[in-house]
Amino acid sequence: MTEFAGVITRLQIKDPWVVVELDSAPNKRYSWPITSFIQKARPAVGKRVRGDAKPGRIYDYDVMQLYEVSDTHESGQAPAPPRDISASTILSSPLAKLDAIKSLLAKTGSVEDVKHIRDKAEALRVYAKQAGYGLEIQNRVAELKLRAERKAGELLVEIVRPGNPQLSHDVTIDRLPELGIDRMQSSRWQLEASVPEPEFIQYISETCEAGKELTSVGLIRLAARLRVPEERSVPPPEGKYRCLVIDPPWPARKIERDERPLQGNALPYPSWMIARITGLRLPADETGCHVYLWTTHRFLPNAFGVFKAWGVEYECLLTWVKNVGFTPYSFMYSTEHVLFGRIGNLEVLKKGERLDFQAKVREHSRKPAEFYELVKRVSPEPRLDMFSREPHDGFEQWGNETALFAEVTA
Repeated sequence: MTEFAGVITRLQIKDPWVVVELDSAPNKRYSWPITSFIQKARPAVGKRVRGDAKPGRIYDYDVMQLYEVSDTHESGQAPAPPRDISASTILSSPLAKLDAIKSLLAKTGSVEDVKHIRDKAEALRVYAKQAGYGLEIQNRVAELKLRAERKAGELLVEIVRPGNPQLSHDVTIDRLPELGIDRMQSSRWQLEASVPEPEFIQYISETCEAGKELTSVGLIRLAARLRVPEERSVPPPEGKYRCLVIDPPWPARKIERDERPLQGNALPYPSWMIARITGLRLPADETGCHVYLWTTHRFLPNAFGVFKAWGVEYECLLTWVKNVGFTPYSFMYSTEHVLFGRIGNLEVLKKGERLDFQAKVREHSRKPAEFYELVKRVSPEPRLDMFSREPHDGFEQWGNETALFAEVTA
């Protein structure tokens, strides 16, 4: 182990290394892993450093331990002027200017090259933040990273099978490691690329003007909001029914998780306020009707109030036991519930069915086929599936997304 001391006169970022030279040893180079350099050391050109190093394989010495980082020589003299590029110069260099990066990205046609640009920009963004550079410089570099991610997403759309941005069923998924990209990166970048250029520019402008950080998570959430379709007006259902399955779009916001921004706060369909759900007129047969009302944990108390407003007498609670779940607060949310009630005294077709049923989770808001089979065993026709998103034998449909999962079913 060799002790070193001196003032940094040269600093270069050579991902994944930060390489410096000292005034005390101008012909030797000392290197840190960039993550260690940012998190622990934070030296810069003009600062005095002292520590231990050992001979390195790529550069002269690898820094093993840093004891001191100070602004001037111990003698109090001003630090020596830098002989080469500093971190601040890197961040404001012509390469970092948007016009140059846009041109470079436009000419780049391979995912590997775009990812290389993106990784460089991300390393500089992290350095700028940890080293205390202002938000303007941080966001300048962050925009470079976002543009590279968008370009990578555009290229990935052409490489992988289209129509499933999460790639959960993609037959080409094994190709991603060959590109140096994991599945989460691929899905995120494709979603970022789906944001039209005018909306992307507006996001950049509004975020910077508000004094906030530009982030991939923020752009992904914008993409999710843009995917929400406008609600189409649907005429009220005709006829009267002896069984109603109702899956209303409760005014929920998905629980936000940075590690899964694809499940951001925007729902993939227009939602209704509770007062609107309560005011819904049910096409129930006056002689008797069974009503099944889907609800989430959060809106379970409201669902009882909705039943009362509809004139439905609550009887029991059905529970969908899922094969997966998540833990937003304390317990794992691995169930979903259905209130069962009656208008009138219509008898069930079969007694003794269990209140719980097990089924695998599929797409968001898609209810299991096992539930519809259960309803058919218990409740008579005619049956209406309200806010339906796919056809089921024995049920008529009503809603503005009746064919949402039709292609998946086919």
